[in-house]
Amino acid sequence: MTHPLSRRTALGLGALAAASPAIGALASPAAAALFTSNRAIEPFRLDQVALGDSLFSEKRDRMYGYALGYEADNGELAGVDRMLYNFRAAAGLDNPAGSAPPGSWDNATGYLRGHYSGHFLSMLAQAWASTGDETYLRKLEHFVDGLGECQDALATAAAQPTPRVDGRDGTAVRLTGSPLGHAEHLALPEGLIDGLSEITIVTWIDLGTVDPDGLPDPSQDTAPLANGVKVFDLGSGAESHLCLTVRADDDQPFPRFAITTGGTEAEQAVTGDAPLPIGEWTHLAVTLGGGTASLYLDGTAVGTAEVSLTPADLGAGTSNWIGRGQFPQGITQYLNATVDEFGVFDRALDAAEIAALAAGEGEGGTVAWYRFDDEPGLVCADASGNGRDANLIAPTDSGRHPGFLAAYPETQFIRL
Repeated sequence: MTHPLSRRTALGLGALAAASPAIGALASPAAAALFTSNRAIEPFRLDQVALGDSLFSEKRDRMYGYALGYEADNGELAGVDRMLYNFRAAAGLDNPAGSAPPGSWDNATGYLRGHYSGHFLSMLAQAWASTGDETYLRKLEHFVDGLGECQDALATAAAQPTPRVDGRDGTAVRLTGSPLGHAEHLALPEGLIDGLSEITIVTWIDLGTVDPDGLPDPSQDTAPLANGVKVFDLGSGAESHLCLTVRADDDQPFPRFAITTGGTEAEQAVTGDAPLPIGEWTHLAVTLGGGTASLYLDGTAVGTAEVSLTPADLGAGTSNWIGRGQFPQGITQYLNATVDEFGVFDRALDAAEIAALAAGEGEGGTVAWYRFDDEPGLVCADASGNGRDANLIAPTDSGRHPGFLAAYPETQFIRL
């Protein structure tokens, strides 16, 4: 069968053919001597290069004109302000009245925003270097100064202490999730549940919502973004852990507890019978002991299953989290919720004890108890008296890379 020759293939073959004589020539002693000489390679300025009349000079002049004329009807710097729009929005700074994002892949919600602005910045720099026209320089300086202001604003925000918010009882921690939040989560101590033959984990959560207007497709159903999102995940990795998921999947949009020592395929699980409510405080509890796992919602059992595994089977627990799952996990799978009164017990509480906790009675945990009534900061004290403090991972308290700058939320693509 004969395949048509694509333009890309033709260009590639042409380049290879053009290079062939040169490649052959390298085999000669004279050519070898040329390329092994001590001649220095030195940089040169763009204004040292001249293009004669050609297709290349025509394209260059077109780019010069674009760099000068983009949004010029609205002022010399209006085009640069459009390029800065998404950076200013991400940094919490005001944009000039009437300004707007460049559009297309650089619109207000696109996953590539900021990308086109980088090309525009390079174009201005090269136009200035080639021509010496100070109009390009003024635009360039305005661009760089604007990015610096955004960088300073992000650094100022990063220096603030990690806040506490109103909770179910006292104060709580707000995890803004992803893809539109900052993917805050909590790291619990290693070895937290090592060796336990039984366990109970309880917490209050108030699930947040995702604003569809902040997504590239505002018409999409946001509910599936919660699929696989973990309330907690304790263990040594994706192969050996126990976890509580906010929403199992589209077919079962219910909370789900699972424990495994062989990855997803070997999970022993119990699934609830109704979706978790959004925008209201909900008491969640999981008990595991005597070969049975039970899932409770607001003090009432909503699922029970036989299990053979215990926390002791998981081995050394080196990765224990609230608000995220084991590595690797999807970029949208950070918990969007306010979390309060997280407790871990070293035995399986009975139904009456779970109901009492949901009613606000009793202590919150014998292994660890995080009440989140601390002063703002990264440390969440263990109120059980066992000294197992947790640490918040957040872009505050200097938890952001120095010099961080972006046109979208820090964790929309990758956790820095």
